[in-house]
Amino acid sequence: MKRAVLLLFVLVAAGFAAYWFQWSPAAKTRSACHRLEDLCGAPADRCIDAMDGATPKEIEELAYCVEPADSCLETVGCATGSALRQLGEGAARGLLR
Repeated sequence: MKRAVLLLFVLVAAGFAAYWFQWSPAAKTRSACHRLEDLCGAPADRCIDAMDGATPKEIEELAYCVEPADSCLETVGCATGSALRQLGEGAARGLLR
């Protein structure tokens, strides 16, 4: 019985660690910021600090723009388009209320 409880604890801890290091918003932010550093030369630490208060949707959009990009210009264009889309959605919500 003790082995089963210990095994269950180890499996839960491993699952949590896998989530934290692979799929959590913090992991996606780190990955996207380091990729941005590789493409544009921007310091990853500043990017991570800037994304500290970002929503999970914003982090997903950044990762969507940065991961497949081949150049800094492509990344900046995608991120700018995403920001303009959010601005348009917010303006539409404000006007339609």
